[in-house]
Amino acid sequence: MELPQTANPLADPSPPSPSFEQDGDRSPDHEEDSDHSVSVYPPEIRRLGALLSDEKTGKPTVLYRCCQVVLGCCFVWFVTDGSTGDVRNWQLKSDTKLQQINWWCQGTGLALMFLPMECARRCCKQGGYLDRLGAGRTLVSRKDARSLKVWRYATSAASAIGVLKQLKDIIERWAQLAMGNPLFGGIADPTVDLPVGERLMLNLKWFVLPPLFIVLVPILASGYLYTLRLGSALARDAIQEVIKKAKETSPQKTEAWNRDVAHPALELEMTMRKLSDGWGRGLLGIGTALWLMSLANFCKTIDPLTYLQVAKYYQCKSGPQDVPWGPANANQFCHRDFALVQMLGYLCLPLLLTLDVSLTSNRCDKLMDQLNAVRIQYGEESEIRMQWLENSLKNLHREQGLGFTISGVVVDKTTLRNVAMTIAGGATTLVTALYALTEVPPVEGGSDVCALTAAQRAGIRGIMTGANASCSFNMTVAQVIN
Repeated sequence: MELPQTANPLADPSPPSPSFEQDGDRSPDHEEDSDHSVSVYPPEIRRLGALLSDEKTGKPTVLYRCCQVVLGCCFVWFVTDGSTGDVRNWQLKSDTKLQQINWWCQGTGLALMFLPMECARRCCKQGGYLDRLGAGRTLVSRKDARSLKVWRYATSAASAIGVLKQLKDIIERWAQLAMGNPLFGGIADPTVDLPVGERLMLNLKWFVLPPLFIVLVPILASGYLYTLRLGSALARDAIQEVIKKAKETSPQKTEAWNRDVAHPALELEMTMRKLSDGWGRGLLGIGTALWLMSLANFCKTIDPLTYLQVAKYYQCKSGPQDVPWGPANANQFCHRDFALVQMLGYLCLPLLLTLDVSLTSNRCDKLMDQLNAVRIQYGEESEIRMQWLENSLKNLHREQGLGFTISGVVVDKTTLRNVAMTIAGGATTLVTALYALTEVPPVEGGSDVCALTAAQRAGIRGIMTGANASCSFNMTVAQVIN
């Protein structure tokens, strides 16, 4: 049987995919029906793209470059002077290995935001990856359309709440600094009597990070996470269209099979490559950053000095156990329980963010299942044609097959399950190693930190009193120890 003559989309990318029609030029096979609707390209995403990339040249704007510079400076500050520059560490003049790991993880995680920022810029700009995937022109399923609508409102709300929260923090902290009032909601601040410039340096991160997050939060929420969902939905619909045609078309009809199934199936490789190139590195950056933040919060949770600092900074009566919940009396972000909840959230969130693109990769597996079903249905007469198409798809990405890739690895549900098992297995060794670093170094002026608790004092008094009923407290501490 003669091999089908099909174009190689990698060698000749000029023929447009059926999903890449110009505005308003959809083919009859892509008309809206009860199961599909035209995908929406939100205007706020276009405006965000214009803020990050010059519309004429496509190069980064001044705003985008400023964000990159600030991120780089924050990384340097976190990993070089972050711990000693924190006001609570300033009071105790000490640092531990766990605190150093904490600051290194936070600084590196913040620096990794370079990756999703760049992905958001390339995807949202005019002629970017969203335009190449046909956003606003091609169809998605009604189910995906409803999900995208909810996701759009959720990311927009998250962006608005994040920006308002950072604006509130900026106004409050600058006002408190200017008026010489204690920072952090009126809590006693040991630096309140220092000059304004020195106070600013000791509280630097509280004044630099909020303006950065005002720009960063909308970029990550709407510019990256929403567009990732939109691009994934567009790719899924293209795959589903090929599956539908494979069910309806006989491989024995060479011309119809090549036109409706073989050529679109090979063009899916270009579609998935656009999806991977547009969002893959950003997903890797966000995932790694969140895992580093999880590690930072774990170090904060098990480090005893962190809570001694909290107790001293907030002037608790008898140690960290008196640090109450709530911003009125203590910084809730240093609370042990809150840090543990954050750690678990950061640990699981990367897998949840990757779930949608893994479903797209699994849709590619369904395409392979459908092609195999067609092979079984039509028997040996279609063997050569089916084998050629199936092998072409299976050999992609070093025999991993068709799918969304991150650093050359196809990401599907099986990959996520393997990653979760690897994290669970490696956590045991990591936790053991970190617990070995929990030694508290000598603390300057730590007499109040090392003072006996009320229960310990009562126990010693009871021992001393019982030794001689006629003379209370007639024993020395040395005698009690001996």
